[in-house]
Amino acid sequence: MSHVDDSNEDDLKVKPPEQWATGVPAVTHAIFRCAQEALTNALRHATPACGYSGPGRGVRFGMLQCGPALLCAVVDPSSQLPARPAPERFAESGRGLQVVGALSDDWGYARLSRPGKVVWALFGGAGADRG
Repeated sequence: MSHVDDSNEDDLKVKPPEQWATGVPAVTHAIFRCAQEALTNALRHATPACGYSGPGRGVRFGMLQCGPALLCAVVDPSSQLPARPAPERFAESGRGLQVVGALSDDWGYARLSRPGKVVWALFGGAGADRG
């Protein structure tokens, strides 16, 4: 996976993922882990719940970097909101949103005007205490 840096059109280059969050390479693992958890939750819980995954109804993923902050977002077609039930002690699943909460500086979700929701995680935002 790579990201094209188009800040200088004469010198297009591909940056490896660990350089996407400029100035904060220590959070690269956390960003990828949160993206993985949010995408897995959407594919496992939201897509089957809506019963349809045709055009315009699938799972979408995006990242937006603004200064030192990076926003990671997953949109899915289900109106079912994320739940954080306490997992059973020896359960092998059920901790995804707890992982996102522990690794990101902030996270949340919002309902869309059409059926669906967006789940997001913020890294390096205001008040962030991670390096």
